[in-house]
Amino acid sequence: MSNRRSTFLRLTSELLANAIGYGKPPVRLSLWADTRELCIRVTDHGPEQPRRLDLGVDADHGRGLTIVDALAHETGITQLPDAPGKTVWARWHLPPQAAEASTRPSVPDPRTPPMP
Repeated sequence: MSNRRSTFLRLTSELLANAIGYGKPPVRLSLWADTRELCIRVTDHGPEQPRRLDLGVDADHGRGLTIVDALAHETGITQLPDAPGKTVWARWHLPPQAAEASTRPSVPDPRTPPMP
């Protein structure tokens, strides 16, 4: 689990740093987990879309979304419905647990815009 935890923390940091560095406030971080899935959503109110850059091997930055895409099971970008901005999300499917299914609510669909 520690390798998975480390990956999750790195990607959370990457998405949050991108929103703070390139988006506009307010920035919101949302995390969900149950026995089947783990999901990160980072929302900012900047009008620009995140973009993947085609970089050379010596570039110091600009690979964040490519890394997120490579390490998460699902990723996406959802436009905010009533204001400039977007939610960038990543989701992981967790391995089956030996314990019974959780009674907690399931992880919401990350493509659904966050509530204000």
